[in-house]
Amino acid sequence: MFSLDGPNGRHRCLVTEPGMMTIAEAKDTSYTRLFKLPVARAIMAQVIQAVAFLHHQGVVHADLHAGNIMFCFPNSIDELSPGELYQKYGQPNIEPFVRLDSKPLSNGVPTHGVVPIWLGKESELVTLSEAKIFINDFGESFLPSITQRHYSNTPGILAPPETYFLLHEPLSFPSDVWTLACTLWDIIGQRPLFEGFNPSSDWMIKEHVDALGKLPCDWWHKWDARGRWFTEDAKRTSEGAGRSLVSRFVDSIQEPRRGSAMEDVGEAEMNALLTMLRGMLAFRLNERLTSTEIIESEWMLRWALPELGKVAT
Repeated sequence: MFSLDGPNGRHRCLVTEPGMMTIAEAKDTSYTRLFKLPVARAIMAQVIQAVAFLHHQGVVHADLHAGNIMFCFPNSIDELSPGELYQKYGQPNIEPFVRLDSKPLSNGVPTHGVVPIWLGKESELVTLSEAKIFINDFGESFLPSITQRHYSNTPGILAPPETYFLLHEPLSFPSDVWTLACTLWDIIGQRPLFEGFNPSSDWMIKEHVDALGKLPCDWWHKWDARGRWFTEDAKRTSEGAGRSLVSRFVDSIQEPRRGSAMEDVGEAEMNALLTMLRGMLAFRLNERLTSTEIIESEWMLRWALPELGKVAT
């Protein structure tokens, strides 16, 4: 870590190891948007372990998503000198900054930018030996023992329901667990667990109820827009049937895998994984699994950790 003084003031800079690509980039580059099942298990195991480590250190990440999980470079990249790196991947592509009105750049505006190099690959091409990841971007992270955080900058489709209903209660580790569940789903599936384009809070609450069932009574009656989609017993109105968690699992994970001739999730594993995810997505914070309980879950012990052990070897 170091501080940089420039025309825009002093900035604290944190240096971390470079990553090959993010989970999101690997999926966006792919037509299938899927990882092979062993690879997905190994990645998910590491993400769970990383979040558990942060929580044991008293840290809430607060911005966990597929764009903040990086694949590690192979060790061979460390053996390249700068010259060898340029010879293998080409010289940096530098683009000058030009104002649309052709006026000179203001003080504090950089003269050029460097186009990021692409060293990654499509998600389905990632091998188990390459499935080593680390979490980055701790700009939203905080210590709940020191800082009371009453807002979330997590993307709407990942934000937990307490950000809508418990506005005066500080966020803590359970909020990370909810976002972790959504991120795990994104890793093993083709589509996200909850969906919406620039969604409103009402739309996201609708998604939560669709997938997980009726809100706790006090939240339910506090949600004024419930009548747009649901009857008072949380049945869908005439707009059509909702999508349960199991239906979403089939639509987002199983069918895309079968359609891409990739291994799908077996029944025993699916039941164990859904049990874990339901525990992570409990509406009541005191009923939500802790990171320690997630590590000790059946799915983690029977499917994820054994796959991760193959990566280490």
